[in-house]
Amino acid sequence: RFAYFFNDPETGVYNEDYLQIVLQNNADLQEYDRLYLVTLEGLPVADDLAAWDRHRGILKTFAATLHGLFPEALIFRPFDGHFAILSRDTASVPDEAVLNGASEIKAVGGRVRQITVELGKHPLDFNELKKRYL
Repeated sequence: RFAYFFNDPETGVYNEDYLQIVLQNNADLQEYDRLYLVTLEGLPVADDLAAWDRHRGILKTFAATLHGLFPEALIFRPFDGHFAILSRDTASVPDEAVLNGASEIKAVGGRVRQITVELGKHPLDFNELKKRYL
């Protein structure tokens, strides 16, 4: 049941609903002090079925790449090419240059933009983060 409600069917990572819950709970639990917002830019426009299939394949490959780079992290895809990473081990999160250097990113002609958001003791609403950063 958990996977049904909180799994992103396109990529296999968690969805925005679960991200909202984790961010709300983090205000009390203080498990994470940073949220990494990673945007895959330069995706092909999905204007027909073939392009949409390619678009989904790129997102799925990128999600798998993130899982490989951050095996202990929680990874979310709130929407389209936007991903969020919560990791307890901040030393294991590579910067934008490392992500852009990944062969999977180069292969699809994409670019990665990363933003780090400091998490405090107040509940965060991902919708507010979207307005501010994405």
